[in-house]
Amino acid sequence: ADLGVPPSVEETALAVSALAGADDLPSRAAMEKGGRWLIEQWDAGSPPQPTPIGLYFASLWYYEELYPLIFSIDALRRWTEQELR
Repeated sequence: ADLGVPPSVEETALAVSALAGADDLPSRAAMEKGGRWLIEQWDAGSPPQPTPIGLYFASLWYYEELYPLIFSIDALRRWTEQELR
């Protein structure tokens, strides 16, 4: 549902990672849609800007600009593993 808030790479990556263990068709479709969206964001030419999510400020890393990359890599790895099963 469109709530007027733009999606973020971090939130989408976490959702794709969470859906990776599901075997039902709607979850797999959502995982694929999210995975493709992540790829589009990285193919856009410049790295996505970090976006604060959840308790982000309570647990900052020194390299928070790497969050989009780290979360995306994990999500795409899980998506790929799910597709290979």
